[in-house]
Amino acid sequence: MSDRPRSKALPGILLSLSALIVGFLLGMWLGSFNVSKADGLAGGAIVLAWGLLGALVLLGGAIALWAAAARRTLWRVLVVLGPLALIVAGLLIAGFLRQQEEGRRQMEEEMRRLKRPTAPAAPLEFLPVSGRAATEGAVVMGLGMARPDLTAPVLHFLNGPDATEASDSLVLEQVAHGSSIAQAPPWFVPAHLKLDYDILLLRVLAVSRSAVEVEVNGPQRMSRWVPRDQVQLLLWPEFLLGVYALEPLDPAGDPLRNKPLDHAAPITLPAEALLHPTVVRGQWMRVTTEGPEGGQVVEGWLRWTDGERLLVRYDLLS
Repeated sequence: MSDRPRSKALPGILLSLSALIVGFLLGMWLGSFNVSKADGLAGGAIVLAWGLLGALVLLGGAIALWAAAARRTLWRVLVVLGPLALIVAGLLIAGFLRQQEEGRRQMEEEMRRLKRPTAPAAPLEFLPVSGRAATEGAVVMGLGMARPDLTAPVLHFLNGPDATEASDSLVLEQVAHGSSIAQAPPWFVPAHLKLDYDILLLRVLAVSRSAVEVEVNGPQRMSRWVPRDQVQLLLWPEFLLGVYALEPLDPAGDPLRNKPLDHAAPITLPAEALLHPTVVRGQWMRVTTEGPEGGQVVEGWLRWTDGERLLVRYDLLS
């Protein structure tokens, strides 16, 4: 009775599976060198594509060997490739787990750093919401106002526009009536603070691509940088269009005029008139006036800046 050749199915299947594992993991490893941080979420897809490519290449080689080689040769190759697949898989999985653990550790450390106040809590100085103290007492006009996100847990203070580590922080918490300041540096004196109306405003002094320089203590002329994605930047035209009413600092020198020109005819304002801004054009702002008890409405133009200082005071609330 002649011996029939034994089947190559078992070593062929095991060889193909080993080739798939080794090819996929080695492909992902090679793909990781072609991904930068700038790729963002696309980086994962790139690494996965490399893994699939590696798996297909080695699988094709394994199938070709399966078809051409003798059964004994397949077993000999499998003796080498099988343990190699296990070793490579173990090393790469261990490295992945270490990377995940390191990322988790860094995330926990970052969360602890964000929640940890960098200066002891101190009573905050509440400035008038009318805006008059922030206008008349300001040494520098600035570019506008920055409104922090009151729903965020923390606002970072940086020492420069390119700084990555916070030097101080403002810690916020959510309470029944809205937001509250849990911890703040002792020098923190914002331009406007009235949290029961969700008002927290900081005067903007400079802007970079990633950060905003804000005045954190007007009387001491102290400023800090904050990440740009943590505040809403309101330049003066946009900010003033959102206030309740305006009033010229010098009504005699900067009266309401019928056109946005220095030589245009002045308009006499009704007594106790409120000026509501509607349009900004350069250094001029069109306003509508509303007298007491719904008196006569008058429209005109008011010069709100001379380029170096504000010429108006504003009221945020009615």
